[in-house]
Amino acid sequence: MLWVSLPVVQAEENTATLGGIEEVVAPTYCVKAIDFLGLERTKQAILHGELASAGVRVGKAASPEAIEAGVQKIRNLGVFREVLYDTFEVVREELQAEQDAPAVAGCAGHPAARLTIQLDEKWTALPLFSFSRGGGTYRLILGAYDVNFLGRYINLGAQYERLGDTNSFFTWISPQRLLGRDLIPALSLGSRNRVYRLYDPDGTVAGGFLLNRFSVTGSLLKEWSDWFRTSVSLRFEDDDFSLDLLSEQAREAQIARGLPDSSQALLVGAIVTVGRLNRNNFLVDGQSLTLGVNHGNEHLGSTDAYRDLLLGYRYFKSLPLKSTIGFRLAGGFASTDAVHRRFFLGGLDAIRGFASDRFNGNNYWLSSVEFRIPSVDTRWFVLQHIFFVDAAGVSESVGDLAKLSGASAGTGIRIIVPKIQDFVVRIDYAFPLYDVAANPLGFGGGQYF
Repeated sequence: MLWVSLPVVQAEENTATLGGIEEVVAPTYCVKAIDFLGLERTKQAILHGELASAGVRVGKAASPEAIEAGVQKIRNLGVFREVLYDTFEVVREELQAEQDAPAVAGCAGHPAARLTIQLDEKWTALPLFSFSRGGGTYRLILGAYDVNFLGRYINLGAQYERLGDTNSFFTWISPQRLLGRDLIPALSLGSRNRVYRLYDPDGTVAGGFLLNRFSVTGSLLKEWSDWFRTSVSLRFEDDDFSLDLLSEQAREAQIARGLPDSSQALLVGAIVTVGRLNRNNFLVDGQSLTLGVNHGNEHLGSTDAYRDLLLGYRYFKSLPLKSTIGFRLAGGFASTDAVHRRFFLGGLDAIRGFASDRFNGNNYWLSSVEFRIPSVDTRWFVLQHIFFVDAAGVSESVGDLAKLSGASAGTGIRIIVPKIQDFVVRIDYAFPLYDVAANPLGFGGGQYF
């Protein structure tokens, strides 16, 4: 087979004149074949599906823009460290010798080409181990998972979690291409146990409780286009409460307040997402806006009525030296009298440097800005440096939501192993900007957002 890689002669034959200056116009090719190099575990049908959703199919015409869009969809699967591609034009004489002329005719005379995609797969079948510390709380996670089970892009896993002095268990499955590329079902169940602490505005412990929850969740996501997705979910929760594992101060304060009553809830949820985040190894580009609602009442089998509205926005931009600027803004509004359904912020995953559950209320906003830049970038090891600012506000009423409850700034590092799925070690140190940051050092797994 004789290949010519993006020949200069062909490029010169496809030109447009603008203001007397000839501009090279990339040709539209008839895709004669698609070769995947370096593929070991992932089924080719998964990759062909990603390309087809961008209009790239064998025997069909495809523009350079369509090919780039299809390859980016493969990158966004998240199971490859690197995805590179090239287009090779096939000499017409060779086509005739292979009796491939009908494919050319079927593409309305476009030059035939072979699309070659070079892939570097990650290890995705992995034991799960994570140890995190933040806000005075420790979290240990043990388990196993595979986001590409059997090479069919099925997310399957189970984990044990120890949060403080509590134990929890979760298992999940999401066959993300079972119903086609654009319809993704998921099912999860678990037993969650967590200690919540309540604080007065000045930071004094004012109570707390141990939540024991069994839950089952089913969801279905529909991808209408690259930038618009919707999902619906149904979630059953069975909650019980106790004073176990509380400090003496929190126990005495909660006895005076009284424990929440045991409850059950059947929650119907819906999420709309606009935008897309494009990933290329540890780099992220794009923006995404998410709107979610959850509702439960007595008619649906819930002990108490509950409604919430959740908003989330993320923006990432890659900069020179493989650096990235990232921004996150989140907010929530809830209508409930149940204390365990409030929003709790601080500690492990919301506003670094503050005690776990330091702030709580029926309404909240949260923002974070990060600048990320690597000093080491190899196939097996990346050392990324982080500079960040976090801020949040929590209130009982929407009218008071604009107030600032806490803010921090700091620096950190990320230790990334690109060849291993989701292997990111996070270490952050936060300095208080507003209110008292009680726990400046935090570490765990994965990016903060």
